[in-house]
Amino acid sequence: IMKLKRKDVCNKHFPKKYRSIRKTAHFIYRQWDRRVDDSVLEKIFQKIPKFNPRKTIFIVSRVTLKALGIKGKNNMAVVMDGIVAVTLYFIDSMYEFLLDNANKGVELEIV
Repeated sequence: IMKLKRKDVCNKHFPKKYRSIRKTAHFIYRQWDRRVDDSVLEKIFQKIPKFNPRKTIFIVSRVTLKALGIKGKNNMAVVMDGIVAVTLYFIDSMYEFLLDNANKGVELEIV
């Protein structure tokens, strides 16, 4: 598990209900680079019942992304370390992604 230092966590917050969730500078860059708006992330996090205290990868399905207005993309992974958003990226092959992460001790949740 990646250890985050206090300086790595930015003061940026998600809107309203998710103010306790923090974003790292790396997450903010990836969010901008992949053109994922805060309102989309807020809708994704509404589908998550609770956040685990350890590293978790939330997989957002292609159908969910399409419903949120992100078209032409495959599945998306949002990596969280407790309440800290570490990074996000798009997954080209779900099968290969699941094989790669099967025995790494990372918790996977599909949204």
